[in-house]
Amino acid sequence: MGNAAAVAFITCYLIEFSLSADNIVVMLYIFTSRHVSEPDQHRMLLWGVLGAVVMRAAFILAGTTLLARLEWVSYVFAALLVWAGIRLAIGKPHRPPAKTMTGVSAFLATLLMVETADVVFAIDSVPAAFAVTRDPFLIYTANILAVIGLRSLYALVASSISRITYLDRGLAAILIFVAVGLVVPMPPAVTLGVVLGILGLTIALSALKLRRPDV
Repeated sequence: MGNAAAVAFITCYLIEFSLSADNIVVMLYIFTSRHVSEPDQHRMLLWGVLGAVVMRAAFILAGTTLLARLEWVSYVFAALLVWAGIRLAIGKPHRPPAKTMTGVSAFLATLLMVETADVVFAIDSVPAAFAVTRDPFLIYTANILAVIGLRSLYALVASSISRITYLDRGLAAILIFVAVGLVVPMPPAVTLGVVLGILGLTIALSALKLRRPDV
């Protein structure tokens, strides 16, 4: 599809992969609070990926249709991203309730919580991808591959994500930047460079914080 499509795909993938990291933290919180066994965790992750394949396709198709017919929807998406960025910056992550549900098996109830969390994160991440490209194929493939990749590396990511102290602030900056990109279109290469720069700075500052807690 050419260099432009390749850069757009990589940019979307990095944005989705970064934003999905918080999803891993929420899933770990759900599994820990509900005392889910390791075998059941893997089963839920599998079903969670399958659910994401369907739900994110619906989100992306709906977003593509709306943006094609109603250009002002891009301002709504931008507002959502700014709101999500501010929410991350002030430290209020998505946290579904940990109470036990009745009327349905514990497994299905927990799976429903996982899927609900994924929908909430999709509300943030899908509009972010539209700031890079309006091609639904590129957005969808980048979205799904990012989700599959993170959930395949669940154990590694969940154990190391807490060390990235400034992750929420870095993600907040990315969300606000791509919100600007929805209103003021930028070349995908510029977006890619800025996203990589923010992620690199976030990791570097977090590493410095681990070495020097007083910073």
